[in-house]
Amino acid sequence: MPKVTEIVPDDMPDWAKKAFDDGQFFNKACKAMNSLEEIREIYAGMDGFIPKTAPEAYQERIIRQMYQCAIDGIET
Repeated sequence: MPKVTEIVPDDMPDWAKKAFDDGQFFNKACKAMNSLEEIREIYAGMDGFIPKTAPEAYQERIIRQMYQCAIDGIET
């Protein structure tokens, strides 16, 4: 069985390294996943929104990009 230090990726983000060192990695990861799920739920509530102005259309595009980042985070 590999040691935990052998399965930690080298490119782990700084927040994850600190949480791992503090023994809080699992808690932080669970909170992050819960936040991503909440983002997905909030986005689902926008279904049917039709932008009426250029700024609203731009905002919707940015929100869709953020939503896709959240989905990518959940699925990986």
